[in-house]
Amino acid sequence: MGNAVLTILDNLASLYPIFPVVAVTLKSCFQDLSPDAQDRVCSVIREKIVSNDYLLRTELHSAFAARILSEQKTSDNEDALVTLHSRFQGPLVRRDVILIMAKWAEFHWLSDQINEYPGVSAWERRAFIIASFKMGEAGAHWRNHMKEKFDPFEVVVRDWAAERVQQTPSWEVPI
Repeated sequence: MGNAVLTILDNLASLYPIFPVVAVTLKSCFQDLSPDAQDRVCSVIREKIVSNDYLLRTELHSAFAARILSEQKTSDNEDALVTLHSRFQGPLVRRDVILIMAKWAEFHWLSDQINEYPGVSAWERRAFIIASFKMGEAGAHWRNHMKEKFDPFEVVVRDWAAERVQQTPSWEVPI
């Protein structure tokens, strides 16, 4: 499988029209790859993010790239995700980066960003609510402080995440 993935990586430019399908495939088989192949996948994705390659100039493609990087927590991947979060103002990539940072327990970054809660999109607001459940006491304090500002759907999201954490304390943020 590793050779097939490396061939795909070498031909990403040609696969531009079907990049979402390619990205879903890469993410779904990522954990079955050798460590070297995993590193290569992330390296190629990071390189395309840093160079602002045309493949990742659309928010949709960048969101798929972020989801691939979510499979391997490294400081380089974290830096690439922060770059994506800064590059796009739309909610798709930004929401995914928030959820990935929560999954990785990157609370310093989340703590800085959560202060922007009132001015972000609905998708980002919901991601922050979910992320707050992985932030321990700081997240609980934030939810208590903000609970009056949650709209009805955000209350549903809060209750859903609370139920997941109660049922399975080791619950992992879905990405």
